[in-house]
Amino acid sequence: MNLEKHTKGGAERKDTRAALLGRLGRKP
Repeated sequence: MNLEKHTKGGAERKDTRAALLGRLGRKP
């Protein structure tokens, strides 16, 4: 339960970071 939540939170955080980087103008 906790592990799943942690994984989901980590994935969401990574996705947010990637989206932020892409929005900054790193997206092709």
